[in-house]
Amino acid sequence: MVEKLEHIEAAQSLAEARIVVDDLQSYPLTNAFRAQGLCDIFEGFGKSLRRLLDVRQATAFASPPQPLTDTSKSGQWAQFCEILEGREAQVADLYARQLHAISDAVYAAAEADLPGIKTLVAQANAALTDQINDFDALSRDFARRSTR
Repeated sequence: MVEKLEHIEAAQSLAEARIVVDDLQSYPLTNAFRAQGLCDIFEGFGKSLRRLLDVRQATAFASPPQPLTDTSKSGQWAQFCEILEGREAQVADLYARQLHAISDAVYAAAEADLPGIKTLVAQANAALTDQINDFDALSRDFARRSTR
């Protein structure tokens, strides 16, 4: 999706922008985000962390598996897992809203409105790119929680 937004920003005409928007509308979320790992990375880390939090993998020589963390922090860890796992739905909603706004703007615009559309697209591109940066913030939160 980000690449296609960049194509709209580079469009020389409204007709060219509309072609890319049409392509975006037929481009499923799974191709736009999951293929690039923008959603699955969050969900995967959340599920993996949840499994680690529940119990460590028992080895052949171990007695009952031991919890990964003490129980006083288990609520914080569970909440963090939910945040990670819920990222896919949040990003999907953001994607749908941004695409709808761009599509509406492109089809209601006149050729003179192209600079405004490019600004809207740049803002959408920044919002979607921020999802990657948000992962860094979640990682810092994770590190902070684990040292409490």
